[in-house]
Amino acid sequence: IFVFLWNIRKKIKIAGLLFCIYLTLNGIERFFIEKIRVNTKYDIFGGITQAEIISIMLIITGIAGAIILYRRNKKKNLLNNLF
Repeated sequence: IFVFLWNIRKKIKIAGLLFCIYLTLNGIERFFIEKIRVNTKYDIFGGITQAEIISIMLIITGIAGAIILYRRNKKKNLLNNLF
């Protein structure tokens, strides 16, 4: 993840987008690592572990943040081009 983020850091022009990409990738990585580990399963959402719930929340937060930042930047650029 570090090498990927390091390579794309200069291509991203929207502030905060790199962090959102990190959250999403970290959540995906954590989700798959938790499938390997042996943990106590909860009866929430079909018997997934607490760490898997956290990783899903990281993925959702990262994607939602990226969408919000992209839309905000798009609107700002549109307003700047008008004036």
